[in-house]
Amino acid sequence: GQEDYDRLRPLSYPDSDIVLLCFSTTSKNSYDSVQEKWNPEIKHYLPNTPVILVGTKVDLRDAKLEDKNAEKTEYVTKEEGVQLQKEISALRYMEVSAKTACEEGGGGLQDIFLECVKTVLTDLEEDDEGGDSGNSESGASRQSANKSNARRGGCVLL
Repeated sequence: GQEDYDRLRPLSYPDSDIVLLCFSTTSKNSYDSVQEKWNPEIKHYLPNTPVILVGTKVDLRDAKLEDKNAEKTEYVTKEEGVQLQKEISALRYMEVSAKTACEEGGGGLQDIFLECVKTVLTDLEEDDEGGDSGNSESGASRQSANKSNARRGGCVLL
């Protein structure tokens, strides 16, 4: 059951360099879960790891908002996403549609992953230069811990 995943999920957190916290812009429950479940869990296991908040399925939200005959469902607006980003102290809020990104050449998804790479590399560079990016456990200390591990982790999507 779902409880099994709750116990196993934290095993994938060690040595994480960045977290993408995602929610569906077509579901208030998904949005609420970020603040009620996912962010507290991330802050508990990865207190110094940068977080980027991502709203997904924006194509569906935007299509329904434009359709006057569409069922009146509460969608998450961009403004609400930005507000949540501030509340959970995420580095950035981004929106994406896998459907339209694929149709348009992957720009939205690519932008999110590029932002992740830039953030992690900036943290590593600041640590190498002796600077403090506010993430005392990111960068150099994690990098040296990683070097001592015989097996390196990879990208984990949960």
